[in-house]
Amino acid sequence: LAFDDYNLLLAATARSRQRWLILCFIKSEPLRNAPPIPGALQEKLTAIDNEVVLLHFKWTHLMQLFGTEKHLAVINATAPSIFSVIEEAMLTDILLTLIRLVDPPKSGNQENLSLRNLAADISDQKLRDQVIVLESQIRTKTQDVKRWRDKKLAHNDLLRLLKKSALVSPIQINELTSALALVREALNLIHGYFFDTTVLYDQCITEKDGNQLVFFLNYGLECWTEDKEKQDFTRAKKWREKT
Repeated sequence: LAFDDYNLLLAATARSRQRWLILCFIKSEPLRNAPPIPGALQEKLTAIDNEVVLLHFKWTHLMQLFGTEKHLAVINATAPSIFSVIEEAMLTDILLTLIRLVDPPKSGNQENLSLRNLAADISDQKLRDQVIVLESQIRTKTQDVKRWRDKKLAHNDLLRLLKKSALVSPIQINELTSALALVREALNLIHGYFFDTTVLYDQCITEKDGNQLVFFLNYGLECWTEDKEKQDFTRAKKWREKT
């Protein structure tokens, strides 16, 4: 299983959850007379929807593993070394995905799939202005994320690595959650205008997830504790030989 295959699998799961959410949250009354969505805008909206749904699934998994003191205690009692690598990799992926949403419409001659690019295809002036205002608020909320991207994640900033510049500001969890809420609000303005629909991006339905992993870690930790108390390491020896 390659890394890309994992992302495709997760993306397929996320898209299926997104379709379920859209079907469940179309308003029951008849749709008002909204203009049809242009094909180019629909194509971009679908693509950015997939990115945002997947982003929320990854955020959910990160919070399941590292978002509570209880789960952190289990992780620190079992395999903190590897989980520190996992946490960094997951957070890096989330930060890069989030900051790409507020990229300019173009980088050189290449178009970017971003909120500003999406807004440019909205013909209704009021709706376009509302989306642009929210996008600007997201950029404000993610200034620290952008500095991380520029100095730590996408580039090896020399002065930082030589400890000759100021430290990069830490990223606050409340800034990320606020930015994600603004992303949802911006996209739901578009869904509401064209489809009279609200997508609950943050209501991720997960299984075999971070909570499941912590359960098995907890279970294994309890078994190991019992074996140590009994001084019976038969089970541990069997599993070490199989690992």
